[in-house]
Amino acid sequence: MNHPQHLSAEQKFLRTVMVSTFEITKPAAESATWFLTGSAAIVGLLVANADSVSKIVSIGALKGGLICLVISMMCGVIVRMLAVSIHHRIKSVEDLSAYLASEEGKNIMSQMSIPVEQLREKMAAPFLWPLNRAMLKGANDKDYLRTEKACARQLSYLVRWSISQQILAGIGLLIILLGF
Repeated sequence: MNHPQHLSAEQKFLRTVMVSTFEITKPAAESATWFLTGSAAIVGLLVANADSVSKIVSIGALKGGLICLVISMMCGVIVRMLAVSIHHRIKSVEDLSAYLASEEGKNIMSQMSIPVEQLREKMAAPFLWPLNRAMLKGANDKDYLRTEKACARQLSYLVRWSISQQILAGIGLLIILLGF
């Protein structure tokens, strides 16, 4: 694991624990994909055969079940987006830390001639709102684990959306099955 060099021993330990916890994003994303695929297949099958299914299942149960399955699919998309976001944010910090620890990175940093505040403003300048404000706010923040803490919050949301996806898929199926 490539830690930024300016972290204290405590911060390195906390970062290691947090980044290790983020490893669950991969299986969570895979689970979301399976639920998405299954829900989409069921929705497609039910919609394609709506005439036949409506003879067995009430229209209300069919509509309610389909609505739950579609909402479940939307939750799955959010889970996938959060998993990708967490993975790439941590990867960016790792890659940047590795680069800055290399000889080339050290040489570039030693040759900097402008103040750090001015460099921050130049880095944020090409980006539009809200990215430029977030970059400037983050640059002025002395919390060196800011990215990891943001990813931890995203992971909490990922778990909530994942649970919602699974519960809604189950409810949708139950509504359809009990709508006989």
